[in-house]
Amino acid sequence: MSDLEQFLLPERNARLDDVLSKRSRSLILILDQVMNAHNISAVMRSADAFGVQELHLVGEAFEFSPNISLGTERWLELKRHPSPSSAIEELQGRGYRFVVLESPASPSVATAPPVPVFSLPFGEKLALIFGNEHRGISEEFSRVADLKAYIPMLGFAESFNISVAAAITMFCSLLGEVEGRRKASPLEEADRTRLKAEWVRGSLRHGDVILKEVETRKRFKDTSE
Repeated sequence: MSDLEQFLLPERNARLDDVLSKRSRSLILILDQVMNAHNISAVMRSADAFGVQELHLVGEAFEFSPNISLGTERWLELKRHPSPSSAIEELQGRGYRFVVLESPASPSVATAPPVPVFSLPFGEKLALIFGNEHRGISEEFSRVADLKAYIPMLGFAESFNISVAAAITMFCSLLGEVEGRRKASPLEEADRTRLKAEWVRGSLRHGDVILKEVETRKRFKDTSE
């Protein structure tokens, strides 16, 4: 338990625990040179809604719209990479498989045939890559893609907006289980404890000031005993 939890209402504390119990780090998102602030913000909002903790942003500069993200950036871990190679090196080292979304008719960038997004192996560590609104996914990510997936479509449209495609794919990680129980693994206990402390601090106005005072009093108590 963090030192600041005592200052939260029980209902707020219970809400933080409930959300943390449904968070996952085995499914993450990569936005490759996505530049539209609306799209980035919408992806943030969906990532929070579907319990995805990490969002990796590849490129030099990013903006988001608070009116679209609705503050969900407070609860996510946004990790920036200057280039695809930087993200690839880190995430391969962490054991992730890279997934790209394409039309079933597109030339394959993966060794295996494309699968519908609801058939992806969400029980494994997956990094979902979404490319630039105009240029798509960079060649570096295409070369390392382990899996190719597609969203089944029945109309004339051949693609979704990036934020919609990301939301659909994340939602598919919930399918196939009773009551929508996700397939992606939950956070480890130590990770949840660390994040809980950060979220509690962020839930309190002047949380850093309060924590500093609590720590000072603890040190004073320890020295006086």
